[in-house]
Amino acid sequence: MRGPTIVAPTVVALLCAFAAQGAIVSVTKDIAVDTKWTSANEYNLDTQVKVLAGATLTIQPGTMIRAAKNDSSGRAPALIITQGEPSIYSTIHTTFKFCSYQCSGAKIDAQGTASQPITFTTQETITSTNNRGLWGGIVVCGFGILSGPTGTTSFVEGLDNIVYGGTNNTDNSRIFY
Repeated sequence: MRGPTIVAPTVVALLCAFAAQGAIVSVTKDIAVDTKWTSANEYNLDTQVKVLAGATLTIQPGTMIRAAKNDSSGRAPALIITQGEPSIYSTIHTTFKFCSYQCSGAKIDAQGTASQPITFTTQETITSTNNRGLWGGIVVCGFGILSGPTGTTSFVEGLDNIVYGGTNNTDNSRIFY
């Protein structure tokens, strides 16, 4: 008669890691409320996703975020941390003006570690012939002063009606490590 089977701790840890693997979450809508992305899941950006004014996106250490090559309109998916909605249109500077002290823009808090980095990458297999244009990026639209007249804002190139700039150099829209 055989005795009990003893499984090495390494094997148990590997089995637990595979059992704990989370879901693949398809991100297709803007983020309007405080949201946390956990390392238990993988997040796929299938379009340009905006974090809207007043919301904070917190990304845990060890989280994987993958972007599709492009969305249905041919645009590279990106994560966009916005200022908010335009309040006054200025024909003098041809830019939007924002209430930079009264309004709260969106925020991102992404603090990876050396042992658990937050990874932003593509959903595609990278080869020597397709190593460009696979990720739209992370765009943080703060309220800091731009060169030009005080309070000047500007549009982010390649994005529809996404504005950055303002009058508040103490704005803090992000925490990245």
